[in-house]
Amino acid sequence: ISRGAQGQLLTLWCADSTVNISNGNGLATMGSAPFNMTSGSIITFIYQSGGSVWQEASRARGFTL
Repeated sequence: ISRGAQGQLLTLWCADSTVNISNGNGLATMGSAPFNMTSGSIITFIYQSGGSVWQEASRARGFTL
């Protein structure tokens, strides 16, 4: 993931697959905890230019209706 602008939001939504999000390489997850996204999961980051990092703001697991 490339750099953003201060305060810019980035939302990732997982559709029909599994995606593993790990702390590091420009991403700062809450508590440095990885997030195994399944279909319907969402994770949102906000860019912090002071640390040149996308800081996790929220996450939600997918669910089936």
